[in-house]
Amino acid sequence: MSSRSRVVLLKIGVVAAVLLLVANYLFLLQNVVKKINKLEKSLPGKELAKSPAQNESYESDGSRNIRDHFPAFFKNNYSRVEPPSIVASSFDVQPKWVRGKFKKQPRLLLGIPSIARNNEDYLFETLTLLVRKLSEENLNQTVFLVYIADSDERIGLDRAHRIQQKFQKDVDEGRIMLISPPNVLMPDWEDKLFPNFGDSISRVKWRSKQNLDMKYLMNYMIKNYDPTYFLMMEDDVAPADEYDRLILKFAAEKPTDQWTYCDFTRVGGAGKLFHRDSMRDFALLLEIFWNAQPLDWLLWDLVRGKKCGYSDKGDECKEKRMLLIRRYTREIFTHKGKVSSRVVFGLQAKETR
Repeated sequence: MSSRSRVVLLKIGVVAAVLLLVANYLFLLQNVVKKINKLEKSLPGKELAKSPAQNESYESDGSRNIRDHFPAFFKNNYSRVEPPSIVASSFDVQPKWVRGKFKKQPRLLLGIPSIARNNEDYLFETLTLLVRKLSEENLNQTVFLVYIADSDERIGLDRAHRIQQKFQKDVDEGRIMLISPPNVLMPDWEDKLFPNFGDSISRVKWRSKQNLDMKYLMNYMIKNYDPTYFLMMEDDVAPADEYDRLILKFAAEKPTDQWTYCDFTRVGGAGKLFHRDSMRDFALLLEIFWNAQPLDWLLWDLVRGKKCGYSDKGDECKEKRMLLIRRYTREIFTHKGKVSSRVVFGLQAKETR
């Protein structure tokens, strides 16, 4: 055999060996992928995934990637899914009772926590105006999730019954849904309060209960309906005509990775619009700091943590924060209530710090 023939045979042998190694590698890789998929299915929270498109990513210890904890902080193109520990403890909220059911995933969901103020109840008028002033084009894409937050269950059930009677058509059509708090709001939550900022313990209790109510509303919404946009509302406001059209048009003018929330009124937590990622970020912030600050202050902290450094001074930090807050040119919602929910906690209706 000539030396040239031996070289050819040697090359063929090398190529065959390489192909065999590649085949073995692909076979092993296929088995690894199967085992990973099997492991994912056995992990807690897997059954709560919203759709097959939401692929789950895990670290070596079986926990989901940190990017999934705070999706709005990262711009990479990745599949979003909630961490199992947070899904189990927070997003998996079970109200004591539910009235109505949304028929499909909404584009715009308005979340309205509500509590009766002694002899005043603004919810009926607010809900009437919100439904009446919807535009025709978004009528079937906009829904209202009302969280009846009364501590007295008898009062809450009575209010829910009267709302269901007044808005029977909207409840039946899947436009309005009513939920209650869970059986236990939070074990010993009143023992976890601590006064700060010069607030009385009654005021701390009032603002902390507001945060808990919004936390549970958002967690229930995220797990069960996952809307494109979430509009945080109060139960004593009046909207502008076709407010939904104005809001959705404004929200669509910039990509969601360029803003955290849109502001359509300057009062409290009403009229704040979140996109799908930022609503999760805020729900997680409420999970941790529900007893530390008022709701509107936590909104500022949400964007401060994303934009401001430790060395940034007040004005400099404010400028940076406003890069993530989009304010509409005028207020779309007007505050109408004259009696604050703080009276339920023994505070004056207009008490200041």
